[in-house]
Amino acid sequence: MNNSRLTEEFLELLMENEKKIFTYILTMVTNSWDAEDVMQKTIVVLWRKYSEFSPGTHFAAWAKTIARNVILEHRRDEKRFNVLLSDKVLDLLHRDLEDFSDETVDMRMQYLQICLDKLPKQQRQIIHMRYRLNHSVKQISEEISKSTHVVYRALSRIQQILLRCVRRSLAEGYRS
Repeated sequence: MNNSRLTEEFLELLMENEKKIFTYILTMVTNSWDAEDVMQKTIVVLWRKYSEFSPGTHFAAWAKTIARNVILEHRRDEKRFNVLLSDKVLDLLHRDLEDFSDETVDMRMQYLQICLDKLPKQQRQIIHMRYRLNHSVKQISEEISKSTHVVYRALSRIQQILLRCVRRSLAEGYRS
């Protein structure tokens, strides 16, 4: 097979599965800046190892396995992640995430967006600053003129509200 056809096949598979791979990485890394870095490194490794991929098999599953190895390497480089999730927990997450169909993940993401839209403006702002802008709790507390304790409590409360909302939406969706 010529090199341009190989490149084209790889890019098609990557584009079809990029969202799934990134969602997996973001779930395992939890910080969008680091997740983007891990995604870039994963793409490089995927391309380098593409000759080992068996056409007709599940590209996303293969890519997630490679991403897992890149995540482990990233964790070794960034010692601060060892505090957040142990390698054992990472392995459990990897196995659990394999059980989720891509459709289930997409559905949960849609419900999460709907639930986020239902939040009052100030709660949406806090979530946006924390998870989209990757602000620390201290930065958020300074920006909204509240103590870090208040921000931690607010984040915890908002996360519980979102979790209940997504679970309720999933349960209602399954009944329909």
